[in-house]
Amino acid sequence: MKKYIEVGIAAFSLFLIFFTLTGVVFRYALHHSLSFQEELSKVIHLWLVTLTGILIFKEDSHFHVTFLLDKITQNSQLRKKIMNGILLGITLAFCLALLRYGITQVVRSYAIHSKTIALSIPYWTLYSSLPILGGGILIVSIREIVNLIRRRGIK
Repeated sequence: MKKYIEVGIAAFSLFLIFFTLTGVVFRYALHHSLSFQEELSKVIHLWLVTLTGILIFKEDSHFHVTFLLDKITQNSQLRKKIMNGILLGITLAFCLALLRYGITQVVRSYAIHSKTIALSIPYWTLYSSLPILGGGILIVSIREIVNLIRRRGIK
């Protein structure tokens, strides 16, 4: 799974750079604006952020604010395990909410057939990034819970 996400991130990054540079060249060198370039860049950026969010969460390389956790769990492994379990539960609740809201938005936008202005991309394809992000992080969190149960500890 990680390899596919990394390939997607690399592809979207290259597309984003290409379309952004194309827009700059057309606007400033050729004095002609491309009507679709800005919208396409936003769509690519949305999916780039979605895939990167899943990968960052999977690799546990996201930004951590641990000073409060470190104070609470000072000199106590049991407290650290309990706090990490609580934080994992909050993450699961957030993922489930994101998944539910995202699916609702996808269904609503699909039902009314709404599309973007410049490219006529159906909005449900954009909103589908929400349940994919929520589902991806949910899968990673469930794997972490399974690992916790198997090893009976927290990193």
